[in-house]
Amino acid sequence: MPPATDALTIHLSRGVSVESRRLAYLLESAADELGRALEAILAYAHDAAALARRTELALMGLEIGEFEPSSDPSIRRAPRTVGTPTPPPGMADGLHGALSQALLLAQGADLRAQSPVDAAQLRAAATALHAGARTLRAAMSSGDRPAAMLDRFGGWLETDAASAAAHLNSGVTRWATAYESVREQVQEPAALYRGWLAAAVTGADRDAVDLSEAAAHARAALREYASTSISEISCLGHPLLGTSG
Repeated sequence: MPPATDALTIHLSRGVSVESRRLAYLLESAADELGRALEAILAYAHDAAALARRTELALMGLEIGEFEPSSDPSIRRAPRTVGTPTPPPGMADGLHGALSQALLLAQGADLRAQSPVDAAQLRAAATALHAGARTLRAAMSSGDRPAAMLDRFGGWLETDAASAAAHLNSGVTRWATAYESVREQVQEPAALYRGWLAAAVTGADRDAVDLSEAAAHARAALREYASTSISEISCLGHPLLGTSG
């Protein structure tokens, strides 16, 4: 939920949601592909053990049937997409439009920036994958190729994915700073406009309140706030089973 209901805050809140989903879908796709890689590694280990046993039996002179390799990994899932982000709203340049947006901002809640993604957890997962790769190399004489796949996933997590997460977290922090700043700037014009609206309801004299200066102050603050953006994350695709990149 956005902390305030003005148009700019709603747009920025949606931007955070879109980019958070974009990264989540990318990590979801990576997890699916890593699962397929682990299926292939288990099948590789099973087949290697089976071939070793069959060789042992053949050397003993026993008749053995035809070797049947393990089945292929499961089918790769189609990645999900987030669609096209909505364009930023137009500026409310009219007197009442600007003051209305300022009032909605002033009435908003505090925004305590919380990082959507914990990059430290991504790096911890990468460390675990690298450790698994070392274990594979130590346990299997032919384990270098499957271990390399785990290392590639670990490298992607600790560099590309972690950088994308840091970029998103940085954008959220900038938004939180801009939001608190603009909310403080519009408190005075919002209070003046609130009084003007109350006078309109009660039928009191509204001519004594000059809204033009308050609107100009609100417009300047809103224009500065409008320069804040949640940019699209950029991240190279995760490794794919059966490729070397």
